[in-house]
Formats: sequence, structure tokens, C-alpha cells
Amino acid sequence: MKAEYTIYCALIALTVFSAPVSAGCSIVGDVNSDGRITTADSMLALRMAVGSMPPDIERADVNRDGSIDSLDAFIILSMAQKTQVCVNAPEVVSGTFNATIGIYNAVDLDSGQFDLSFDPGVVNVTAVYDGNMSGTTVPIDSWEFLDANTIRVLLNLPGVDDVSGSGQIATISFEITGAVKDGSVLDISDGLLVDTGSDEISALWFDGDTTIGMPVTVNAPKFVSSDMFDATIDIADVTNLDSGQFDLSFNASVVNVTGVDSGSIDGTEVPIDVWCSVNDAGIARVLFNLPGVTGVNGSGSLATIHFEATGTAGDTSALDLSGGLLVDSMADEMPATWTGDDVAIGVPVTVNAPESISGTFDATIDIADVTNLDSGQFDLWFDSSVVNVTGVSSGSIDGTAIPVSNWTIMHGTDNWDCDKLVRVIFDMPEVTGVSGSGSLATIHFEVTGVFMDTSILDISDGLLVDAGSDVMSALWFDEEVTVGIPVTVNAPESVSGTFDATMDIADVTDLDSGQFDLSFNASVVNVTGVDSGSIDGAAVPIDMWRLMDDGRVRVIFNLPGGSGVSGSGSLAKVHFTVTGTAGDRSVLDVSDGLLVDIGTDEIPAVWIDDAVNVGV
Repeated sequence: MKAEYTIYCALIALTVFSAPVSAGCSIVGDVNSDGRITTADSMLALRMAVGSMPPDIERADVNRDGSIDSLDAFIILSMAQKTQVCVNAPEVVSGTFNATIGIYNAVDLDSGQFDLSFDPGVVNVTAVYDGNMSGTTVPIDSWEFLDANTIRVLLNLPGVDDVSGSGQIATISFEITGAVKDGSVLDISDGLLVDTGSDEISALWFDGDTTIGMPVTVNAPKFVSSDMFDATIDIADVTNLDSGQFDLSFNASVVNVTGVDSGSIDGTEVPIDVWCSVNDAGIARVLFNLPGVTGVNGSGSLATIHFEATGTAGDTSALDLSGGLLVDSMADEMPATWTGDDVAIGVPVTVNAPESISGTFDATIDIADVTNLDSGQFDLWFDSSVVNVTGVSSGSIDGTAIPVSNWTIMHGTDNWDCDKLVRVIFDMPEVTGVSGSGSLATIHFEVTGVFMDTSILDISDGLLVDAGSDVMSALWFDEEVTVGIPVTVNAPESVSGTFDATMDIADVTDLDSGQFDLSFNASVVNVTGVDSGSIDGAAVPIDMWRLMDDGRVRVIFNLPGGSGVSGSGSLAKVHFTVTGTAGDRSVLDVSDGLLVDIGTDEIPAVWIDDAVNVGV
């Protein structure tokens, strides 16, 4: 058995990089399976015709007479001169997926269209996105459903000359609507390509197809701080699984496999038949087998892979699945999608601050999945002409306070973005180490800059120490803040009967349009209407308002003429009636806010809530 095991591992090392690459779509005439028809395919067909290489009837017999001869080679050569359009979709899919409409050998493309049909009981289109040819965007002019199983897509390149080459004319997004093993042809038809001279481009159009498979996913921690960690190979909604195998590849300079244990599907063990890791090659092969012939149904994992971290803080490794095979109790292969994951070495420490700021604000120094943290420190740099630190408060990890033992503001010159830093030192003398997620500290700021000023909150010189006095690997992530326009819900503190709340805005420049949602407790107050706002005497017309659901109103406003408005005032006046009783309270929560200027650019803003109390 040891000799067989050694040979088996050697075979993995020899074959790890030799797996064939599957083409995006299967094309008759694409003899070398590279996803397009070229003169190279014609030469291969000719070699098959004279017997100098084995025949491939499926791909090279283009006239379908049962043999490969010089006529097939000639036809393939003729096909190679034409523009080719092909539906490129994954062979097996789960969840959501994209299909690209690939194009090859196009000359002077100006516009075009196509229909794409599919089985709506298996997949459905959710969106269509622009394509790209040789670095030039191919804009989607429009797309629509012709019926439940067909969409029509129109593309147009206005003002662009000489778009030639290869790429994609569109990307189609799909969602799964069927069950495992259901399949759908993606049938492209009624295709038309037009060149810059308004002439039709002769093209070959090739369909695609896809099958729904079971999702098999590597589930690993995003960050690892200890020497050892595990990854499970998860599977969902499998039926009659009997056996299978997979290869898991990794960066051997960052992580290495130390062992493989059985998986479990809905309480049934999935025994590992054999596994072998060639760490120098960065691959582990795992075979599993469920004894008996009844198979197993449900969700769970195929295996648990044990790793050791061999790299240093900041190193990353992809954990990629390949060579996957699932077999059911009838010895039939089961379609599946195989999805990898990645890991990074180090505890993640992240500056968490609002994207847009005004007045005063807080930034927390967040930490995730730390183990036995005892003490540490960090520097946080900032641009004092934009923001300034006013204080530092203790953090908390899973309910345990992280006391700040000292903090000091210092001037510095080493950071080109920032001129000041706050140094924070924390320590837990009464605790033997804390584990979990939370924050190391909360930094309090005041805004010192003006609208559109930005500052990096740059965390550096970080140190984490565990309860054993060992330094912990960590990854430190900065944040950026921008001074924005304050938009504030302004409502009476105490209300009864009916009342109004204005959406106040200050010091805005060139405002053109925007929208916001305002949520409230419908058992306490309810919206009865929305009227226009006013900024420095200019009306802010309400384009539309409606109740989205019980307790949320959406308001859209637009200033006609395109000249915009500047100054302070209100975006809208929202009318309410009280529905609750004395003592009830409702937050008026503004969300999904958007301000747009006359150049169609988003205006950064800070959206500030309010609350009302029902009075006697």
C-alpha cells in the first residue's frame, strides 16, 4: 500500500498542471477547442484527412458526412474568414452567473442586435451589460424581454470609428430558476452586425448551453492569525451522493496541508478513502467514498482540510478547487460547480469611519477573530486641516472592555498625506487575554476642513501582543473621509395631531437633483404628504413621492433647467399625522440618500436622523 501511495502522489505532481482547458462554447470547426475558428483549425482538419493525426468527427466533420476530408478543411478555412459570435457560458452553473457574447475577427463594427432565448424554468436573465472589444466599450443601446424566454439586445457605438478585433459585445447576467441537472440551451438568433459603412457584416452565430449543478465551495477563514486553521469543502442540496474526488491547490509558501478528515452531510459521515498532499507542488488530492449503495442526501461538507500557515503577515493564498468529480449511487457523474476561496495571514484591524463627514464624528478601530489579545498600540495619522482628534475612548471585544491606557497627539513628517498622528496604547491588566471581534478603540474627531476636503485615516506602527507575550500577525487597513454636505431631519421634539419635518441642507453648491428614503414607526406617526423645499428662495420641486411600504416614504426631487441651486434651506417638507399615544416615540431615519450636481456627479453628504415623542 505504501508503494501505491507513493506512486499516486508522484502522479499528482506530474499531472497538476496538465488538465485541459475547456472552451467557452462548443463550435463545429473549432478543431483545437480554443473557442474560435482559425486557419490553424483548417490545417488540423487537413492532417486528419490524410491520416497523420487521429480524427475528431465531432469538431472537424463540418459537412456531417461521417468522415473528415479535404472538403471539411476547405469549409473550415472559409469559416475562418468570417466574423464569429459565440455564447460563452459556464458548462455547469449554480446561484447566479454571467454569459458573455464573444466576438472574433470583427472589422469596423458600428452597431448590431441579437435575440437570446433560454428555458425560463431553468435560468432567467436579470441584467445586460456593455461589452468590450480590443479595449473599446461596446455600449448596450437597449434590451428587453420579447417574451418569457427571449430577450432582444441592441448595441451601438456612436461616434467611434474603426472598432475592430475580438472581445465581447455584451455580458448577460442570469439567475438559476431550475433544479440540479436541469439544462438550458442559450440560443442566439436574428443576429445582425453592421459596419461603419452601414453594410451588414457576414458572421457565424454559435449557441451555448449550461446545466445546473450542485455548489461545492471551499469555506475558509478570510484571515488567519494562528499557525493552524481548517477549511471545509461544503456542498449543498446533493442527492444520492456515493463517492467523488477533488484537487485543492494552494500557495505552498503561504500555507501547507497537514491533514484531511471526513466530512458530514446531514449527520452522515463522508469517509475519506485516500488523500495525498504534494506541498512543494501546492496541491492536495482527496478521494471520498460512502460505503453501501444507498448514497446520501442533503447539505454539509465533503471533507475538512487542516492547514498550517507558513507565510508572514500580509501573505495571501488562493484555495482553488479543480479536478472535481461527484458520482451518485447509480455510478452516474453529477454536475457541480467548484468554487475556491482565499486566505490572508494576519488578524484584520480596520479603521471604520463614515465615508462623508460633517461637524463631529467617530472612527472605530475594528478587529475581527482575534485570540488571547493582551495589549497593543497603533498610530493613526490624519490631515489636521481637514479633521482633528478630540478624544479617544476604550474599545470592546465581545463584551469585554479594551481599556486605553494612554493616547497622545503628535506632529509628524513621515506621512506625506497627513501632518498629525494620535498614538494609542491599550492594555488589559486584569484579563488573561480576550478573544472575539469588536473594536480596540473609538477615536473622536471634529471637522476642520471645508466641503470636498479629504483626509486619509492612516493606521501604522501597529502592534498586537497575546497573553503569552508573543507578537501577533496583523493586517492594518486605512480609511478615507470626505467633508460632505449635512442633510438633517428637522422635526419637533414633541408632537401631537399633525406636524411637519423639513429635510434641511446647508452650504450646498450646484445641486441639480436627488432622492432619499425616510423611515418611521407607522404605529406612532404616518406620512400624509410631501411638499417642495426651498434653498435660498429657489424652490426644490418634488418630482415624485410614494410610500414604499408600511413605515417608509421615498422622495425624489429635481430642479429643472440644469443651472442648479446653491446655498442653504430644505430639500422637502414632509407632513405627518400622529397615530400613536402619549409617550410613544419614533425615529425619523433618513437613508439611501443621493445628491447630484449639474455635472451629474454625486455630492458627498452626511444624512442625520431625528426623533419625535408623542406628547399629551
